[in-house]
Amino acid sequence: MWQNLIIVIADEVSAMIDHAMKEIPAAAALVHMVSLLSHNNDITLLEAVTSSVRTMQQIFNRAKYIDDFVELIELAVKISQSGGSDLDNIHKLGEGWVAEETLAIAVYCSLRYQDDFDKAVCTAVNHNGDSDSTGAVCGNILGAYLGYNAIPQKFKTNLEFHDVLLTLANDLYNDCQMSEYSDNYDRVWLDKYVHKTYGKREDRL
Repeated sequence: MWQNLIIVIADEVSAMIDHAMKEIPAAAALVHMVSLLSHNNDITLLEAVTSSVRTMQQIFNRAKYIDDFVELIELAVKISQSGGSDLDNIHKLGEGWVAEETLAIAVYCSLRYQDDFDKAVCTAVNHNGDSDSTGAVCGNILGAYLGYNAIPQKFKTNLEFHDVLLTLANDLYNDCQMSEYSDNYDRVWLDKYVHKTYGKREDRL
């Protein structure tokens, strides 16, 4: 459902998008990537990245900067499979101060160390740019790919709002069936996130 919703929304946005909104394809690509990885056990990380880029290319085909976005992500994929130091490779992708660079660096680190959450995230935060953002996005990608149990305990111990985050993640994984693009009605989601009455005595009667 999320993948179809992304396409519908992005198609509407692409008709009015301008240079000042060029971060939207990167954000949509990340959502698409995480959705693919979360709901398809057989997909590889590279396949998810490639699919996300191609989908954004299709959706935002009228945006004049989409080729630059695609080229940057493809460069991240290429150098993740080559030699060279991580710091030098990351510098080729930028510093992460804009969305497309953040995603490119996160994609590079995720692909480079796709079986090692710790190494990937540590690489993503060790550069001179917007390292907290690149680390967070890298963690999103590999967390979706490897799963909760593959995340080292040191990242989870004393994590603020740990249980709240797990609940929210589980709810997002199971998908909210409501949207302005459908007639679906989800009482649990309305009670929990809109009316904030979920779990109260009157709802248990």
